[in-house]
Amino acid sequence: MNSSAEVNAIPSSSVVYYDDSGNVVGVRMWGCGDPGWGETTTRSRYYPGCIM
Repeated sequence: MNSSAEVNAIPSSSVVYYDDSGNVVGVRMWGCGDPGWGETTTRSRYYPGCIM
């Protein structure tokens, strides 16, 4: 049986959002202790782990 820590573990990951010119306009992070900042767009890139 899995422990509750294994069942509830959230892998850390980050998504960086860009505008049409390639400038960073927002970041969202999961499992990093910080939800991120800025706006979201359709242009994005996923990164495993916490980037900030």
